[in-house]
Amino acid sequence: MECVFQQAFLTTSSVAPDTCLITTNRYQRTFRRQAGADGGSRPASASTRWISNEGPEGDCGIFDVATLQYDGGIKWTMETKKVATKRDAACRALEGESETLSWQNLRRPLPCRFVQPGGLSR
Repeated sequence: MECVFQQAFLTTSSVAPDTCLITTNRYQRTFRRQAGADGGSRPASASTRWISNEGPEGDCGIFDVATLQYDGGIKWTMETKKVATKRDAACRALEGESETLSWQNLRRPLPCRFVQPGGLSR
């Protein structure tokens, strides 16, 4: 399954601390249905989980892993994380926390009162 995402980034302005700059990033990822993701008793074609792996990159063999969980209708949850194939302490430190974007938590507090366009580039 091919997915196209449009991210919106809000960053605080050093000139006006109550103002956020908004920029966007459009990207595409390919997901494949994850077999056995629903307890193993359902066929892969009935699975509601999809996974995308990009990498490995760099000396630590970092994979960027994204998992989509389909909960019906327009209800999707995406979890992203970085996984190192090299297991030493320095590489494990690059993995960081996973991030979850869900249809369940749509409202978020903002670090600003105002929003203005950020920089544009080609």
